[in-house]
Amino acid sequence: MTKTVEALESAVANLSKSDFSHFSRWYEEFIADRWDRQIEADILAGRLDAASKRADEDFETSRCRPLLNINIPWSGLRNCKSRSIAIRY
Repeated sequence: MTKTVEALESAVANLSKSDFSHFSRWYEEFIADRWDRQIEADILAGRLDAASKRADEDFETSRCRPLLNINIPWSGLRNCKSRSIAIRY
């Protein structure tokens, strides 16, 4: 671990409750935005084409079903128009 990471850990550990709450919200957004950019780059580069094709084929042949009553604490879903998720089986 680098000195920079150790300094960050120490700084976060010493934040007030209010500052920690603010930092947590910011960091959650930061991680979600970084993930969004990576997924977008992967899609544009075609790295998800095969997985997408398999998912479409599974859906079209009824080899998936909706997940009901699940709790997904993943902040990345906040911008989705639909929170329907299907699982392959």
